Amino acid sequence: MESTIEEVEKFAAKVDRAAERVFASASIGNTETQLGGDDPKIIAQLLLIRTLSNFRGTVILLRTDRIVEARTIARCCFENWFTLAALSKDGQRLISEMHEDRKASQKARAECLMQQTREMAERGWEPKLRASIASLGKGQTKGKLLDPKQLAARGQLSQSYVYYADLTADAAHATLDALSRYPGSCARGQRNNMDRRA
Repeated sequence: MESTIEEVEKFAAKVDRAAERVFASASIGNTETQLGGDDPKIIAQLLLIRTLSNFRGTVILLRTDRIVEARTIARCCFENWFTLAALSKDGQRLISEMHEDRKASQKARAECLMQQTREMAERGWEPKLRASIASLGKGQTKGKLLDPKQLAARGQLSQSYVYYADLTADAAHATLDALSRYPGSCARGQRNNMDRRA
């Protein structure tokens, strides 16, 4: 009987072959400069490339018995899938929301930086950062971040969201569930090191 990792390796090989066929048949490989970053086909291709890379990373981590880290990267595959499904349904509208998401994230990070550095003596860069923050808010009401749960619902993948939520709770965040996975992997790592020394 095959081990789980052998099954994963076989599945990974199938995914790689399928991805090669998809990319070979795609007629958009070198059109990014002509179509720009707002073309749904290019965004879809980039999402597929990201998903394949995330999946390969998951397999590499599984080979080294990094279960929590593998589950964290596997979570990215679900988020990519939700985004891809929503993109196929909403196309240009979702891309506009992705731009809004980027602006909202940049603005939140810049405001956080302002807050954390407000007591610093040397703040010659502050006017430039304030101008940058102001420009991020131009032409929009209130920037909002994309929510994976809402993306899953838009792409009619709501039932799959529970797997994403599970990977979030027991791997991606420093929860008690995630932390409880480490003692066993630490013990396995020590055994593997002793086996190599023997």
